[in-house]
Amino acid sequence: MYISFPYADIDGIEIPDELLGGVYGPEGFQSDTVADNTHDTHDKHDRHDTNDTSAEAARIAAGLAHPIGAPRLSEAARGASSVLILCDDITRQTPADRILPFILQELREAGIAEAAISILIAGGTHRAMTQSELQHKLGPDILAQIKVAQHAEDPALMDLGYTELGTPLHLNRAVVEAEFVVGLGQIVPHRVAGFSGGAKIVQPGICGPETTGATHWLSARYDASEILGCVENPVRSELEQVAEQAGLSYLVNVVLDGSATVTQLFAGDFRAAFRAGAAAARTLYRARIPRRSPIVIVESYPADIELWQAAKGIYAGDLVVSDGGTLILVSPCPEGVSVAHGSEILKHGYAPYDTVAGAVAAGGIRDLTVAAHLVHCGRLLSRNVDVLLVCPGITAEQTEALGYHWAGSVSAAFSGACARAGGCGDAVVLRHGGDLLPIVG
Repeated sequence: MYISFPYADIDGIEIPDELLGGVYGPEGFQSDTVADNTHDTHDKHDRHDTNDTSAEAARIAAGLAHPIGAPRLSEAARGASSVLILCDDITRQTPADRILPFILQELREAGIAEAAISILIAGGTHRAMTQSELQHKLGPDILAQIKVAQHAEDPALMDLGYTELGTPLHLNRAVVEAEFVVGLGQIVPHRVAGFSGGAKIVQPGICGPETTGATHWLSARYDASEILGCVENPVRSELEQVAEQAGLSYLVNVVLDGSATVTQLFAGDFRAAFRAGAAAARTLYRARIPRRSPIVIVESYPADIELWQAAKGIYAGDLVVSDGGTLILVSPCPEGVSVAHGSEILKHGYAPYDTVAGAVAAGGIRDLTVAAHLVHCGRLLSRNVDVLLVCPGITAEQTEALGYHWAGSVSAAFSGACARAGGCGDAVVLRHGGDLLPIVG
């Protein structure tokens, strides 16, 4: 079988059928992710099928018309003096440009003046979006119509104390001061929080680094199998306490197919609507895989802008690769390791929990968000898994600094994996690894 990858600058590979254990993508849209996997890394939103516009609009309208655990938005927001919409950034596929007009119509029906509505891009620790990215994400009409700010550019924080577990509550002042707060985002499996969406639009979306560090470091104590795809987990509980303190009033979350088209919209109470959406996302994004494999090739699409995002492919592969096996990550990473955290990541490299925890205790690593990332990507090393990066945006020197190995092509990486394993049989390919939820066994 010829395996192609969704990036113009990364060649595919021919794998004999007898050596291939399987090609797996999300069950809900496997035909898209396996058979039609030739999209380019920068056309995330452009893949939306314009022929499905009216059907998608109907699904968006239906979700808003049937909220979960709360009144309709047009009723819930009535009488509010100010409304703040938290929106995820360009690293997420949420088609805000197609959803926001419906949200704004609901707010108009609630009697909210346009001047009282604003949008805050809740990008957490990510870099700020460029003007062209904002236009692509929100649409030029929304950008011209509504006041838009970015947490990355204006992280004016308020200190609200601590959660019961001791997480510091440092929140963007705009969220605390808004009378009614709407969270807009996407639900997919997520290594830190179980799933994206829900309270995650607040933490890490609009929080300070100490708050984000605390919740991410909490996630580092757990294996991927204990968090990824699990709705109820200690990190989610903490995120929801932060969101409650922030005053998250209403949730609008979507589940998307392989063309970034809305399959369902879940609106209402931020806890109840999220859980309904997570159940749908689990069904859509799961992939049942019979057993672990000694060689796993995973593409990171749609999380491919930098390794900080592309690591989601590593997390999926972690659940599938055998101890002592080889994981090959295929991702362009045009912005390198990480715009915001790259120097710290390269300084320390990936390592198991005990190693990183020791460095944290000794004061060598102060950014706990980075520390958690080092652990999540370093767990494979503690299992003697060889990780090979086929990432044109990351150099061989940088790859070695991470503790991984560099390969110039997927074919070269596969040959190296075969040599290490003493054979090439039962190799597995994972599609859409940035959102995939492997269920093994």
